Amino acid sequence: MNQPPPARNPLVITDRILSEILATRTRRDDHDGQTNHPDYDPRDIDIVTRREYQFRADNWASHNAERATPTITGGRCGYGHPSNGPHPHTAWDGLLLEQAYATLAEAHPVRLRARLMDLAALAVAWTEDVDRRIAAQAAVYVPPATHARSGDGAGCCPHTIPIGPGSCEDCWDLVKWDLLGGEQQ
Repeated sequence: MNQPPPARNPLVITDRILSEILATRTRRDDHDGQTNHPDYDPRDIDIVTRREYQFRADNWASHNAERATPTITGGRCGYGHPSNGPHPHTAWDGLLLEQAYATLAEAHPVRLRARLMDLAALAVAWTEDVDRRIAAQAAVYVPPATHARSGDGAGCCPHTIPIGPGSCEDCWDLVKWDLLGGEQQ
């Protein structure tokens, strides 16, 4: 039986994330200039380095397969109680590490590029998941009345109480800032 894909939260927009990535890349290029590095430390023995990375990729693949196998767990798990039945424990850390090590193990430039694109897509997917968690908290967030938009200096937008779909970029940034406790990350 085909189920419809899960609805996407309107606050989680891949284009927004990709725009942030582009802005970050631009800032880095402006600061450091264009960077060109070898794929590996030239002092390393290429085949040994790639085999080590492949070993780590295989290890994380095995670990992720174990995490994906539904099990019944007790107190440590977010599902908490065995009455919830078997469930998987797949997590972003393992998925990213497996993909990163598999990418590092790749020798052929075209396949390396394809793996880097997969790794970047996985990082974007994880970022979207983090944004969904932020959006869940933002749904009840009320910004301070002193907030002013950067574009025109106006006070809080009428759509910002609470932050929701269609909120401006400044309001979205304010939520992220306040949820970090005012600490720049």
